[in-house]
Amino acid sequence: MSYEIDMKEIERQVYLSYSEDGLVDIAIGVVITSWGLMLTQEPTGLIGLLALLGLGIWYFGKRLITIPRIGVIEPGSKMERRLTSLSVFLVVLGLVVLGAILLSRAVGSFVISDYSLAILGLVLAAGVALLAYLLNATRIYGYAVILFVSFAGGEILAKSITTFDAFALSVIIGGGLILVSGLIVLARFMRKYPRQQMEV
Repeated sequence: MSYEIDMKEIERQVYLSYSEDGLVDIAIGVVITSWGLMLTQEPTGLIGLLALLGLGIWYFGKRLITIPRIGVIEPGSKMERRLTSLSVFLVVLGLVVLGAILLSRAVGSFVISDYSLAILGLVLAAGVALLAYLLNATRIYGYAVILFVSFAGGEILAKSITTFDAFALSVIIGGGLILVSGLIVLARFMRKYPRQQMEV
């Protein structure tokens, strides 16, 4: 029994190590903020590359910032399967929702099309909340709330504000808040774990 408890605690610590450096936060913040900025400049096919940008920030950040400070931490096959399943789930769900939104606009279904951005925000928020659960990082649940409020609130404001793109601004602010939070977490991580010096 105690062995199982110890293994769960070890697994919890490993999960925490995947989010303690703030790189997940920064990746989410950069992707959302960049998308909001793109919305103000006519969306292009480059939007699809934002996911790669987020993954790049996380991947190279781990190798340039995290590993030199705390070493390599193997997540184990269980966590790898969960993260892989999450990635596949989010991609499939995102494509389904996007397809439903495009179809609803084509056939004139106002129930979905009138609130398509809020629905997209809800899907993103659900994905981020699931990520928070997998990484055991409470603050990331807050990001899920920020995303949904940014998308839903921005869509509502955009219906009454025509002088500027209220939705894009709302998304930029939401992404900016997540990005700033991630930078603060990263700064704390770097102070807590100074870079290890190579012994000569």
